Amino acid sequence: MKKMMSLLTMVTCFGASQAKAQPPQNHHNPRPSTAAWVAMLDKGEELANAVNSHQRLQGTQLLLRSQKLAPSEFKTLVAASRASMLRGFASSKPEEMVRWGKRGWAYGREIVRRWPERAEGYYWSAIHLGLISKGSAPTTVLFNGYHTQMEKMAQIGIQKSPDSYLGIGQRILGRYYFRLPWPMRDVNKSLRYLRVAYRLAPNDALAVFYYAETLWELGQKDTAKALYRRCAKIPSNRPLAHPVQLPMRDAVQRCRKKLHDLR
Repeated sequence: MKKMMSLLTMVTCFGASQAKAQPPQNHHNPRPSTAAWVAMLDKGEELANAVNSHQRLQGTQLLLRSQKLAPSEFKTLVAASRASMLRGFASSKPEEMVRWGKRGWAYGREIVRRWPERAEGYYWSAIHLGLISKGSAPTTVLFNGYHTQMEKMAQIGIQKSPDSYLGIGQRILGRYYFRLPWPMRDVNKSLRYLRVAYRLAPNDALAVFYYAETLWELGQKDTAKALYRRCAKIPSNRPLAHPVQLPMRDAVQRCRKKLHDLR
């Protein structure tokens, strides 16, 4: 009996020691440390704001990768939305605009789903619906209702936080009513929105350009010219004030071209 007990003790101890020697089995992917995705996000934002187009491309890639590392974080979803916007608007190919627009719209919807009381998701959805519309045929836009969805998203964003992103909602709606085909086009309504957008972001070249263009359309040409001149003097390398802001170089060049054409 004693021999039997000794044998059982040996087997039990051996089994226990073997169990301790086995590494723990983890069937889930390890969650990345906060430091990893934050560092990637910070570097991505730095490069995405660069003047050099190759650096901007690298920056957008890092922003998208940060979202893959931390897919449920508010900051990474906003970063991925911004990367999609930059890639889409930088492309001259309609199919690329649509592809990036749809990808960015998915990020915007996810932000709305997770944080429905925040304005940012609605604004990002509106921006990317506009990008999809820019790359699509008018019949496709009308059939899918992209334009009305964009209007709705921007309006909800303004209701929740009218000053977010320095008047991006007002800018979206102002440009939307300016570019609608007749009889839906409403330049006076466009002006009301763009006046607010300009007041909130007087140093944003694109906001100044849109406001000036609308004033010119309504016959206020002296005021429009003054705004074009002001826009043309805005430094192209001015730091961006918020994530939705596009690099100002193109907008400044548009203002300079407009002034040249008006001579």
